[in-house]
Amino acid sequence: MRFLKIGIATTVLVLSAGSAYLLARNTPTKIVMPEPRKAPAPNAFDFYVSASKLLNDNLETRKSTNFSPTGYNGPSIAKSGAFSPTIQYTEAEMAILIKQNSDALCELRKGFEYKCLVPQKIVTNESSFTTFASIRALGRLLVLESKVYAAHGDMVGATNSLMDSIRMSKDIQHGGNLIQALSGMASERFSRKELVGMLDRLSANDAKSLAQSMEQLANLNWPYYEVMIEEKRFGLTYLQNELKKPDWKTRLLEESADSEDTESTKVEKKNLFKYLSLTKQGAVTRYTKYMDRQIARCKLPYPVFAKQPPIPTDILSEDLAPTYEGIQIRFTNNETQTALLTTMLALHAYKLERGRCPGKLSELVPAYLASIPSDPFSRNGPLLYKLDGNNYVLYSIGPDAQDDGGKAILNPVGDSGPENRFVLPISKGDIVAGINLD
Repeated sequence: MRFLKIGIATTVLVLSAGSAYLLARNTPTKIVMPEPRKAPAPNAFDFYVSASKLLNDNLETRKSTNFSPTGYNGPSIAKSGAFSPTIQYTEAEMAILIKQNSDALCELRKGFEYKCLVPQKIVTNESSFTTFASIRALGRLLVLESKVYAAHGDMVGATNSLMDSIRMSKDIQHGGNLIQALSGMASERFSRKELVGMLDRLSANDAKSLAQSMEQLANLNWPYYEVMIEEKRFGLTYLQNELKKPDWKTRLLEESADSEDTESTKVEKKNLFKYLSLTKQGAVTRYTKYMDRQIARCKLPYPVFAKQPPIPTDILSEDLAPTYEGIQIRFTNNETQTALLTTMLALHAYKLERGRCPGKLSELVPAYLASIPSDPFSRNGPLLYKLDGNNYVLYSIGPDAQDDGGKAILNPVGDSGPENRFVLPISKGDIVAGINLD
């Protein structure tokens, strides 16, 4: 009798647990999306998209002008990656490209009259990469326009084209998710590097004007935590769509099995357990909490960053919620490079006008800069500066948050080369202007 009672109790417990699991598995999922953003009207982003659709790669034009850039192997500018720095154009070829894309450039610049915000239908669209690839092609076209101006000695036109590219690149980060923001940063970085290369060709007035324009562009920096809010929106939208499908669990297990190492049955058993225990609401709740912790973390200044929160262990969130390790540093370094370039332009103007470098950065204010740019890697401090003979060393304290006296980052990785100067989470030393380029 005693064993019978135990058996009945066990059966009831199992059935109750099973019923509770089935109920949780099939209960409609409650998803709380971030507050919607209201796009400006008109929206500069719409002009950028419209301009990207006007990109012209007329084959007949190319044939009639002996147009044959080295490395070009595709029919479509937007899709093939034309205007890429890996393609070597002649000056004549670049001039042809600019002329046949004048309508696209005109449409692009109309957008500068308005504020920009990536529409939420784009943020949550998994296929938006094509849209951003086309917009990035516009940025590369502006760099080619800059080269044409520079070849004719028109440095004002050359730098204006680069500033337009930087402006557009910053704009398209506004309201975008992580991949979209990184796409804008890559375009910005490319244009900024070109501007650094032109520094020695600038007059004092041109450099001063650019420094003040860069100060204004710095106001367009989009905070990393805002990007993570949109990344959360993207993830929740993905979950919302996937969990509506009746075979969502079966598809999830199949995808996981394809991505795992098949040599071990332990992986299969582990995934099977995760598969059986996964509920819709559980996955949504864990992902939401994880992203909320990431967003809160990203609001802290770089030196006092909290530790990375643990990744949710369910099979769905593991793929949807990466660690984001090292991503924050890319955003912080992007702001740092803008601050360094702004100051370099002001220092160049100062030296040309006065025949010497300033003794300290405060001498740049207010004639050359409204204020000394802050160091994004520092809690509250400005960029650092010291004289070095007739020249100067301008630097940020970098990701180790230590003032190394202007000793540039030199990462102990691989052979000596540019990668040794990259700014990484493990980097020791300072980010020195002109050396640790991004």
